[in-house]
Amino acid sequence: MTRKELKSKIPHGYAKIIAEKAGVNRITVSNWLNDKSDNPLVELAVLEIVADLSEKKNSLLKRIG
Repeated sequence: MTRKELKSKIPHGYAKIIAEKAGVNRITVSNWLNDKSDNPLVELAVLEIVADLSEKKNSLLKRIG
């Protein structure tokens, strides 16, 4: 998955949550998402957040359907 695709899966305002998880500032997360940085801590945090959001979405869809 490209950074652009990952960015589209992250709700507005989650850069702060990702930054806290990675132990960096929000600008570092923004730079990573915009392909201006290669920080592995940010990458891991982004992937964890996207996976968590995907799990939550699937769980809610199962409850509905």
